Amino acid sequence: MVARKWGVVILLVVFVVLAGAATVQAKPATPAMLSPGSHNKYAAPVIGTLTPTLTWEAVPGISRYWVTVRPVGKKMYIWGVNVYDKTAVAIPANVLAPNQNYFWGIQAIDRQGNHSTAGVMYFTTFAQKKAGFR
Repeated sequence: MVARKWGVVILLVVFVVLAGAATVQAKPATPAMLSPGSHNKYAAPVIGTLTPTLTWEAVPGISRYWVTVRPVGKKMYIWGVNVYDKTAVAIPANVLAPNQNYFWGIQAIDRQGNHSTAGVMYFTTFAQKKAGFR
């Protein structure tokens, strides 16, 4: 009788483990970031606009991308947006300041909420000339 109870317990554990494994979803592929920027913050390119377009390669099977921009050295992002059905988004006016270091990041998120996070890309905004100086 004891052996039979242990057999039932083992079967129940195996069933629960297998059922749980069947519901585990794989993370989406990591998006490849294209521009602007460099993965090396010490080699961040200077960009000539305060409204750059961020671009990346498509990830099959995802429902949206979450894109954020942060100043280097800050923990909070200053701009974030969900992007659907596109692999590019322009940062709107009045988000970036001249002569500052920033980085942007991206997550690919599928319909089940699984996500993968790419690294970050760094860039520096151009320095604006002051009025009266050449």
